[in-house]
Amino acid sequence: MQNKEEASNEGKSSRASADTVNSADRELSVKYIKLSITETSKDIGSKEDYRTFNKSTETFSTIDETNEWLKERYGGHKKDKMFVDDEKGNSHHTGFIFGFRNQDISHNSKWWLQQDWVEIREVTETPMDMEKIKI
Repeated sequence: MQNKEEASNEGKSSRASADTVNSADRELSVKYIKLSITETSKDIGSKEDYRTFNKSTETFSTIDETNEWLKERYGGHKKDKMFVDDEKGNSHHTGFIFGFRNQDISHNSKWWLQQDWVEIREVTETPMDMEKIKI
């Protein structure tokens, strides 16, 4: 039979060894490239504004993978720079707007104008400070 101190130490040592195994198996910080894509469209000849019909995210490990994907999906389409202003009013180039004509051939639909707004960010994820989690 274990006394109170042995039981308490036993629990601590098992948690510590689990933490050690997890941190040894993977890096604490992870970096990747994230594309946030907002797809918009309007009818050809329409004076209406573009409307959002889909939002998606793509992630890549390297810039080469990112460039390859962008070239495959948007290569040859019209490309304009996309900017975001910071709190001081300075503009920062954060992505591209790709413009093209599109059609859903599976439904034999009419052609439309499409603009995909693609924001490109380098992201670093780190584990949350678990002291802040109250469960």
